[in-house]
Amino acid sequence: MVYKSKIDAWLFLIFVGLPLGLIFGIAFGETPGTVELIIFVPATGAVWLLFAWVLATTDYRFRDDSLHIRSGPFNWTIPVSGIRCIEPSRSLVSSPALSLDRLLIRYGKHDWILISPKDKEGFLSEFESRRQDRTAKP
Repeated sequence: MVYKSKIDAWLFLIFVGLPLGLIFGIAFGETPGTVELIIFVPATGAVWLLFAWVLATTDYRFRDDSLHIRSGPFNWTIPVSGIRCIEPSRSLVSSPALSLDRLLIRYGKHDWILISPKDKEGFLSEFESRRQDRTAKP
């Protein structure tokens, strides 16, 4: 099952508003020169495409014995057996989580990552099920 990231309205507004603000500034600001247009229009488009990519693809899924996390161009694979604990968090640290309603996953010796599945209960239930299946195997 694929668990899409919950998206906070304020983050969505930043992702959409920032590029729109840049475009508005270019279009209605001081008359831009050719150099400004050559630099800012493609840069604004690239930022908007990156934001759209992250908004559209941030999700979490279990495959085999691993948790796969995807967010735009970034991907993580964490073995379920390596996850030490999952706990609620509201940390502002940058992560593949589009909401402040987050889960902190501690794995490996000192590693951690924050995620924000829309269906937290379903995600945690599937995690527990996979962890129990793993420990029940001989």
